[in-house]
Amino acid sequence: MDGDTIQRLKDQQCEMGNLAAKNAVGKERLENEKRPSSFKSSPSSGGRNKAEMSKQASSNLTSPLAETLRKEIDDLTIQVNNVYLSEAKKYAMKKKLAMQKAKLIKEERRIRTENA
Repeated sequence: MDGDTIQRLKDQQCEMGNLAAKNAVGKERLENEKRPSSFKSSPSSGGRNKAEMSKQASSNLTSPLAETLRKEIDDLTIQVNNVYLSEAKKYAMKKKLAMQKAKLIKEERRIRTENA
């Protein structure tokens, strides 16, 4: 096998891993949406971190921009966890992820003030 073939195989494995991770995130999101609200875990549950509690609390706040940002954040999170990325690429993606999270927080605040 030459170098190009090996690289293509590595790239295919990487893409398959990313696809599997995206599918897992999508299935989890669908299961949460199907579950009645009385069965969803409350924000006061013990093992949750601040971001997860914020995400659940803000799930009632919807706008097209907020939904787009949540999807982008999910996609970027999966990409950042890719082991085949160079450190420079990971740094850039983490920075982009932080900026998207900040945009989402601002959008959620805007929606809250409109609803208040």
